Amino acid sequence: MRRGIVSATASAKAGWARLGRFRNEARTLSALNHPHIVTIFEIGRAETTPFIAMELVEGETLRTRLRAGRLLLRDAIDIAVQVARALGAAHEKGIVHRDIKSENVMIRRDGYVKVLDFGLAILRAREHETQSMLTDGSLETVMAAVAGTPAYMSPEQIDGRALDARSDLFSLGVLLCEMTTGTNPFAGSGVVDIISAIQHTPDPAARLTADLTHDARAIILKLLQRDPANRYQASSELVTDLRRVLGTIEVPARARAPSLGRIRGVAIAAGLALLAAAGTAAVLYRGSERRD
Repeated sequence: MRRGIVSATASAKAGWARLGRFRNEARTLSALNHPHIVTIFEIGRAETTPFIAMELVEGETLRTRLRAGRLLLRDAIDIAVQVARALGAAHEKGIVHRDIKSENVMIRRDGYVKVLDFGLAILRAREHETQSMLTDGSLETVMAAVAGTPAYMSPEQIDGRALDARSDLFSLGVLLCEMTTGTNPFAGSGVVDIISAIQHTPDPAARLTADLTHDARAIILKLLQRDPANRYQASSELVTDLRRVLGTIEVPARARAPSLGRIRGVAIAAGLALLAAAGTAAVLYRGSERRD
């Protein structure tokens, strides 16, 4: 497995002086051996430079993929299933990602999805626990003390409340809406606009998803409920519903790959047809010889 080295972000560097506090979290992250989570090999320092050594994934981010426009519903749901499974594995170990967004979802060339940034999520969360969100009372100070990307944040994340798995699922709901409509439901020209839109969730998404199938739209709106108690309570519940919807989407005929059994059946039928034709030709030929 190839490795890549990622330096810590500026927001995380202050916490490296207390690296010892993160050892248990680092062990937990290393234990996240899941096919849809980028493997973290080591969290440490090289002299004065903090680093995270992780699996090198070749492909493109979901952000890059979305620049070409919204995805087909089937592709969007398939990606959401893979991300949900990754989150489920992390949540089972008590890890909340806190920053699920299109830049943190990597798609390999074969369509396989890997979720990035779990290590930095832990470091950011621990560092922000030591910061006062109301140092000067300004909105910029409040947002700077919250780990995450505003347009993907849950209401409780913006409010600075304790987070659990349901916050990540809210962010995944934003991502699923963005994949299926081409638009982030909470996008705005500034932080104030974004926060205002999130406070009115799920209304912005309800308008954007009006043209989706009933079941797909229902999943997105359930993920984006303001009250965590009204959302999916676990990734496994979400995966079940996503797979059910996936099973109802018909694959275009030109995209269907014939099964091996079907290929064999066609070959056998063709062979029998050729044998029948040859037999008929032989009978006709003998009859012609007798008449001659």
